[in-house]
Amino acid sequence: MSGNYNRQGYLNDVLAASSSKNSARLVLYAMCWNSKFDRAELTITKPQLAEKTRLSRGSIMNAFGFLKEEGSIKVIGGGNGGGIGGTVAPTYSLLVCYREA
Repeated sequence: MSGNYNRQGYLNDVLAASSSKNSARLVLYAMCWNSKFDRAELTITKPQLAEKTRLSRGSIMNAFGFLKEEGSIKVIGGGNGGGIGGTVAPTYSLLVCYREA
């Protein structure tokens, strides 16, 4: 992102464009809250998200599936989830998903 990155404005757009509800919405909020200051990215594991949101692993997995499918998040780096047995936490990009009218 350029030097003119307006973090709060962009993250508000990410949230407004998403049709997520319930656990997917909570996960997206947590991801926005924990994103980097200078760009809409974060490196986080599913267990870390579970700790922050108090959601079950299944709910986190369902939320990730929904958010990836709608285009709100995209894996841009990292690896295998960083969970038990994993060594590298993935980096996600938070995106404004545009829905067809």
